[in-house]
Amino acid sequence: SSQPGVKEAVVQAVPGADGLPRLVAYYEAEAEAEVDAASLRASLQSQLPEYMVPTAYVAMTTWPSTRNGKLDRSALPMPEASSLAGGSEYVAPSTPMEEVLAGIWSELLGVERIGVHDRFFDLGGHSLMAMRLLAAVQDTFGFSVSLKTFFEAPTIAHMAQALLPDDDMAGIS
Repeated sequence: SSQPGVKEAVVQAVPGADGLPRLVAYYEAEAEAEVDAASLRASLQSQLPEYMVPTAYVAMTTWPSTRNGKLDRSALPMPEASSLAGGSEYVAPSTPMEEVLAGIWSELLGVERIGVHDRFFDLGGHSLMAMRLLAAVQDTFGFSVSLKTFFEAPTIAHMAQALLPDDDMAGIS
């Protein structure tokens, strides 16, 4: 709520596609202010540890309330996939490898449309899910991307590059 242009805000843990909780930020912008998820996320990333930064942002115009006039947290809407802060403009997979990787990510994250430059952790991924992802990549392609390489650049584009056989094997173990 201390972010520029934000009138009110609530952050709550809601179950993700894998059943594990993910943080969702609900916010109401001040009159005439333009606030978007990407700018909120960027600002929060500079102030908080990664695990405390919400993965989804839902703009609110009215808040659900109980009969007593208090916020009814159970009536807050579930975030849609479009509210996830992927952090980049959508770029569709352009190679068969990127398409397969996007399918793996989509299944794990429960997000229908994933661009090649979207960051895994911005889409609701976490370290346990990253381990599942790397195991699925190993099963599918027969190569493994090191956890270190994945954490340095957790995007489909980077992972596809690391899996290319012409690559100098950097990042492949």
